Amino acid sequence: MKKHIQTRRKPSIVMGDFDHQRLNKLALAAADRFPDISDGPLSELERARVVSDTSAPGKCRPDGIDGGV
Repeated sequence: MKKHIQTRRKPSIVMGDFDHQRLNKLALAAADRFPDISDGPLSELERARVVSDTSAPGKCRPDGIDGGV
């Protein structure tokens, strides 16, 4: 009898260009000293959908407007 293994799908990631660039630089800077730790954030940043900062969801936009969230 085959076991049905259910894999969970990761939630989508949508982030503004400003945050994506800043987090990418941080993860790349850490890659030299902590390669095992930086792999996770780098792979998540790779699968993120990057949008303009003005249409980014959430309350942490660089222009200070919360976007209705």
